[in-house]
Amino acid sequence: MLLLDFTKNELPISDNPYFQKVISFVKNWKAGIEIIQIKTSGSTGIPKIIDIKRAQMVASGKLTGDFFNLKERNRAFCCLNVEYIAGMMMLVRAMELKLQISVIESVSNPFLNVHSDKNIDFAAFVPLQIQTILENDHSRKYLIEESGLKNVIIGGAAINEWTLNEISKINIPFFATYGMTETVSHVALKPLNADSKSDFFQKMKGIDLEIDERNCLKIKGECTDNKWIQTNDIVEFRDNEFFKLLGRADRVVNSGGLKIYLDILEKEIGNDVFNYFNKPLRYFLFGMPDEKLGEKLVLMIEAENPKFKIESKDVFKYSILSKYKIPKMVLFLPKFVETESGKIDFKKNIGLVNTENLSA
Repeated sequence: MLLLDFTKNELPISDNPYFQKVISFVKNWKAGIEIIQIKTSGSTGIPKIIDIKRAQMVASGKLTGDFFNLKERNRAFCCLNVEYIAGMMMLVRAMELKLQISVIESVSNPFLNVHSDKNIDFAAFVPLQIQTILENDHSRKYLIEESGLKNVIIGGAAINEWTLNEISKINIPFFATYGMTETVSHVALKPLNADSKSDFFQKMKGIDLEIDERNCLKIKGECTDNKWIQTNDIVEFRDNEFFKLLGRADRVVNSGGLKIYLDILEKEIGNDVFNYFNKPLRYFLFGMPDEKLGEKLVLMIEAENPKFKIESKDVFKYSILSKYKIPKMVLFLPKFVETESGKIDFKKNIGLVNTENLSA
């Protein structure tokens, strides 16, 4: 673990290659670097490198600091890859707000070997990390009873139903984030537990939102350099300050003339998948060419299965979904290919399946 105290000027020395990257970024920031090149995640498209201005990152850090009332000497915990925007912004927040921050390399269970970090005021995770923490008795106990965590944000991917249910049992405030590299981390937050739990994200102060003719979200603020960022995220507005995320316009399957939004349906099938396998698994939906339907729904699950394919009717035997929304096929991969930032790489995983030799 690398400990950084930004109430002081000195920096630690490390021979760990990852920690050297962290220290190098901190030195460049303190030297006044004005443009930072950041890689996008590439989960739905081709990864690219974009230029982000220092002022945008400072503005984004202030948004989070104000929302969570972070003060000098508060403690933060960073277990996200600092070469991507989520991890990098944890460092920027710590420097700009004069926080103390513990940094570890990005791993699936960041609390498995952590015993000493206490009274953490603010931490960020991806959904898989929270799931893995809660599945392990030691790390679960550490999170809930020993870490002293006061606020947790989760972002980067959808959170499965099992994890959401487990979060609802915990008193620590958990928030889902909405944002992307182009918005310099999150611009909206959604409470996931306690009395404030909601289906709607609330935009952060200073953020402007609009929708286009597709009902896809547009975002502007100091963190976007006061330029409109057009997304492919379909939303439902409430009072111009709150919005529900319905799915991505570019993740739609047209099956027999019915448009199916995969992001929405993936949430709806969560309980069916859990009830059949009796454990939380990662999965995603995609469309496969079909002579009759045009496209048919396929469910891909991350799990070892000697048959590679099982009958969809077995998994969804007790489903309340309409028959049109039940996947026609269930396939397995033992391990999903991920992007460098830890998201599921849809295109590469689909590419591993020889669709020409499969039939419903």
